[in-house]
Amino acid sequence: MLAKEKNGNDHAFCPFFQGCLSQGDTFEEAIANITEIVKLYIEILLSRVC
Repeated sequence: MLAKEKNGNDHAFCPFFQGCLSQGDTFEEAIANITEIVKLYIEILLSRVC
């Protein structure tokens, strides 16, 4: 999910993964940041079950 913050930054978060949130100066940057965070989150989950 994406939202514009009052300070002008763009905020992104993934409601499916608790704690996965990010921001950026643009929506594109926020999307790139949250994408990387979700990838890392999934890698951590997989490392715990494998």
